[in-house]
Amino acid sequence: MTPEMLKKLKTAVARKPRRLSELCRDVRESGSQWSDAQVRLALRVYTGIDLTEEADPLVSAGRASAAEQLRQAVYDAVQSQGGRPVPIARVLELLPSDMTTSVAQVKSVAKKDERLVVKGQAVGMK
Repeated sequence: MTPEMLKKLKTAVARKPRRLSELCRDVRESGSQWSDAQVRLALRVYTGIDLTEEADPLVSAGRASAAEQLRQAVYDAVQSQGGRPVPIARVLELLPSDMTTSVAQVKSVAKKDERLVVKGQAVGMK
């Protein structure tokens, strides 16, 4: 199973919780050779996915991890400034007041976000 397939599964369960058996069928239909047990394990360790404790678990989108929340908040801050490069110090000011982070963390999450680009001490949209 590819990272893209995992993203598709996460998107699908974000719209509506689905049974693991349905998702396994979708994975097989996409051409993957993964077993049901492998799909279950992949979903169990994938951040932001919750599985109920049943024989055929209900799979749903859970709460985003702290890193995902920070990445989205950085993106939102840059987008609020028109997408042009924003000094990281300004990005820190634009983050929600309950977020505690650093310049290094902002740079790190921005580098991992395919929508953003780091230019020196600024973050902009691609």
